[in-house]
Amino acid sequence: MAAPEGTSVETLTVTLNTLRTLRSSVTLFFKFISEGNRDENSNEGDSSVHEEAMKVMADVKCHLRELETQVAGLNPPSNPVNLGNTGLLSLDPSPDKLPLYYQLLDCYTWMEKVRNKYLT
Repeated sequence: MAAPEGTSVETLTVTLNTLRTLRSSVTLFFKFISEGNRDENSNEGDSSVHEEAMKVMADVKCHLRELETQVAGLNPPSNPVNLGNTGLLSLDPSPDKLPLYYQLLDCYTWMEKVRNKYLT
């Protein structure tokens, strides 16, 4: 029996929030690395900067591990991606809109290949 739709939406929301947290911690890591040692007169020197960088990197690793766990709990979509009304673009006689349809069709084909390769 399939899980109720509400739980999958909640799981997806939690996963997206975890991704947001991971991105934030990665941003903090790069900000810390770019700023370097703020107090150049400090006696602690590079060891304190190294320790602080390791703490921030450990936080990134923790968030990444949590995200991997969350993503593993997600169910892959059972329905293929729908092109919807974009098929009507191919019927439009305007030459500037016809390449758009073929680009969408290529994108759809690529998404189906990715879906079949990684989700099945």
